[in-house]
Amino acid sequence: LMMVSGDPRKYSQMTDRLLSILHRYATRVAQTSIDEAYVDVTDTAQDWMGAVGVALCIREAVTKEIGPYVTISIGIASNTLMAKMASDAEKPNGLTMVRPEDQEAFLNTRSLQDIPSIGPRIVRHLEGLGIFSVAQLRTQPLPLLLHSFKQYGTFLYTAARGQGYSEVREDTEPPKSISHCYTLPHRERAPDQVRATYMRLCENVAWRLRKHSLAARAFAITVGSDDLHFASQHRQLDAPTQDGLILFREAWPTVAKQHEQEPVRLIGITAIQLVPAHHQ
Repeated sequence: LMMVSGDPRKYSQMTDRLLSILHRYATRVAQTSIDEAYVDVTDTAQDWMGAVGVALCIREAVTKEIGPYVTISIGIASNTLMAKMASDAEKPNGLTMVRPEDQEAFLNTRSLQDIPSIGPRIVRHLEGLGIFSVAQLRTQPLPLLLHSFKQYGTFLYTAARGQGYSEVREDTEPPKSISHCYTLPHRERAPDQVRATYMRLCENVAWRLRKHSLAARAFAITVGSDDLHFASQHRQLDAPTQDGLILFREAWPTVAKQHEQEPVRLIGITAIQLVPAHHQ
């Protein structure tokens, strides 16, 4: 296995070029990570077939202006939840459209874990209740889900019906902290794979810091094991940073040590004590 160092500046350049393309075609663009965004093309597209045309134009612009080595998967839907699930339905370089009248049929083809934020622990809990599919989840009354999952039950109830935000919400207030975490499948727990995943999480956090022109004076490391035991550690940095490689170099030894003692299931990093980048 050959390990290749990341290039945060190149990542940022590619992201900026992609967002520039998206802004040409959309009235609003909401970035959610270094390589993902929601776009509102209602005014540009006018109708569903127009949305397909806009998607194809975006794809062609990415190929011409960034390069054929960059592929994008696009989901077209009436709200952000369905758009996210549609974009995940066919990768790489997929294009999936889900009209409102097709939402139920589409959801019936998805697994529980295809719904964003439903991880293995929630799936186990649902299966313990005899719920093994999105179609079965849709039949459950809201009071039962609230009893079993508290307020998260409301999300499960609405998500099973394809309900989500219909408006693309752009960030307006600077964040007080920025975090990314990931639940590792069993097949991705080799040390090199955990390391590569954690590096990507650190760069995602750094990208969002740069997006908001912020720097972190400290960070928090989160790790969780199979028995759902979670641990968190806070560390101060020698100087404020918005560099993903610095975050990774400072945080990774702690994660690696924990992984040696007991294989981790969840890994995360949170940038805290944020300050304007020009005050570094």
